[in-house]
Amino acid sequence: METRLKVTYRLLMLVTLVAIPVLVSNLYAGQSSVVPVVMPVQNTQATALPLPLAVPTVASLRQEQPTITKVALQVQEEDGSVLVRPGELLLRPNAKGTVLLCHGFKRDLTDTRVIRTLFPEYNTLIFDFRAHGAHKGSECCSFGQHEVRDIQAAVQFIREHEKLRDLPLFGYGMSMGAATLILAQAQDPLFDALILDSPFDAMENVINTGLERLTFSIGGYDMAAPLKKVLSWYAFNPNMNGTLKFLLKTVGMDATDVATCIQPVKPAQAIAQVQVPCFIIGCEADQQVPKDAFVRVHAAAPSTGKQLWISAGRGHVDSYFSQPEEYREKITAFLNAMLDQLAKNPSSRLVYKSKR
Repeated sequence: METRLKVTYRLLMLVTLVAIPVLVSNLYAGQSSVVPVVMPVQNTQATALPLPLAVPTVASLRQEQPTITKVALQVQEEDGSVLVRPGELLLRPNAKGTVLLCHGFKRDLTDTRVIRTLFPEYNTLIFDFRAHGAHKGSECCSFGQHEVRDIQAAVQFIREHEKLRDLPLFGYGMSMGAATLILAQAQDPLFDALILDSPFDAMENVINTGLERLTFSIGGYDMAAPLKKVLSWYAFNPNMNGTLKFLLKTVGMDATDVATCIQPVKPAQAIAQVQVPCFIIGCEADQQVPKDAFVRVHAAAPSTGKQLWISAGRGHVDSYFSQPEEYREKITAFLNAMLDQLAKNPSSRLVYKSKR
């Protein structure tokens, strides 16, 4: 038994020593290193199989994969100082265009990463608005007025990037991000089209909606009514900022974690200056920004390519989470329509002018 094992072992070693040089020589000759299994066929005439024109290399495969790069956006402030905002650029090979994603109040770029999956054929840039994210510094959130400069810096970065400058550019925003996109586009034509999820119509109306839920009744009389009226009058006075934030927190509109300098921004008024197509999305059951606000924003938009979708969402900015497939389909259809329009009428493409 032991002798048989030794003979078997020696035979295996002999086969291995003979096979390895043959396999190696086949590899260097560009042939397959796999020994073919001969199967019975009806036609015994030999047929030459065409060789592939090109074999993909590891380097080429890497080039075809999306890449993510951390970026630092340089925001020029009115006083001449420079505010740096962190961001992430996702580059895709053969992208149809680029989408700038703008998060909402109390969110940051980490929340926006999941939204990138809505745009599998586009480059995307995400970033932190001032007073948000890991590097808040001493900034304050103005709910759009100063954040316009953050968007302008992001667009300047895109338009000066060698791989992005010549591609169509679309803006996507949620809540405050959507409102800020409207304000930015009204000041300067930055985007070829906008996707606006839950934009408020006016900051004054957002505050009043929250104050209406603040009640304190004695004998059927709303004791908070005089206070609500005063707060409504002086909502944008810096001295009332702390009191307003405290009272809004009691009705579920907590803004205590973010430094704010609330400004009387009016996206529904500003969108009258936006000429590009806008896709406006809202939720039927939104309690922070009522459905009527989305209708007003849509009605004020002058573009003939505008669209409005009121979803069955259960709350503020809930359309994507409550109806993800329909949400994705509608956004994809809107962007495809915009690309077709740009292809048919190239002169409608925006010409970006650097602020530098």
